[in-house]
Amino acid sequence: MKVKIISMCGEYISDKEWYLNFIRSWSKIKGVDDLSMLDDGTLSEGSKNTLRGEGFTVLDSDYSESKVEEEIGKYKFLKEMRKRSIMFKKLIDTTVLSKECDRILYLDTDVFIRKKISIPSNIPDFLYSVADVTGYSGSPLLPLSIPLVRGLNGGILLYNPQICDWKFLNEVARRYLLGTGKPWWLEQTCWAALAGRIENKGVFDGRDVRNVSGLKKRTPDQVKSNVSNWVGGRGAYEDPSKIEEMVSGASVVHFAGPGERLIEDFARPSADSEGSHTLRWQEVENASFYERVMISLRMVWNNWE
Repeated sequence: MKVKIISMCGEYISDKEWYLNFIRSWSKIKGVDDLSMLDDGTLSEGSKNTLRGEGFTVLDSDYSESKVEEEIGKYKFLKEMRKRSIMFKKLIDTTVLSKECDRILYLDTDVFIRKKISIPSNIPDFLYSVADVTGYSGSPLLPLSIPLVRGLNGGILLYNPQICDWKFLNEVARRYLLGTGKPWWLEQTCWAALAGRIENKGVFDGRDVRNVSGLKKRTPDQVKSNVSNWVGGRGAYEDPSKIEEMVSGASVVHFAGPGERLIEDFARPSADSEGSHTLRWQEVENASFYERVMISLRMVWNNWE
């Protein structure tokens, strides 16, 4: 099975102090065939050369544009979404440029690998990590009309590129996305809808893979147990022991969003970093009718906020 790690980066990220330490940590992932970085269109030549020196294949934005046009040129609504939000490159460009792979492991640049891990051999067509809350946007009619999963965070995804149906996403964009919602969550909504169409899917086990924002939306036990809340506490944890509890024992940590403030103190190798194990995962079902109604209500709130 051919597995490729891919991410997307811009110059504003490559200037971060933690950036190189994070992408270097990805070398702890065993059983992958390629390591690629998609230029979001802002990377300097110096930053590209740095990536090449770290062993990355740099996918230039001009090259990406031509390949994407060949693939989705006739899907005008999806093209419009990609034009409006750079986040859609995370879904479209990374997939188009990795079609030859059996699986794509997409990682946001704020994902840190704490110990040596292997990709499981029995992986389904789609695996995702669980978010603090279900952060989707778009028309509130979408979850009432289309099956989808709840609690998806788009920062860590392992998927079969064949699940990406551009015709379907073009129709989703036309009906439910254009002209509504926060643009940085619309791409995440698309992933949830794609996952809703397939049977063979799951979530990364919270004992191994965790999203850590540092916000009071989840308790440490909920982070480790893959609980995604509808609402959560306000503000951020100030007690370092709470964050330590969220991170401790994990193999992979995504310091999502406001979690960047935690990187300096908590992005460090595991105490047993010399050991290695295979990532665990759990089967997941589509959101129930009740959950889809709740997602719809959250989308009303997200659009209004």
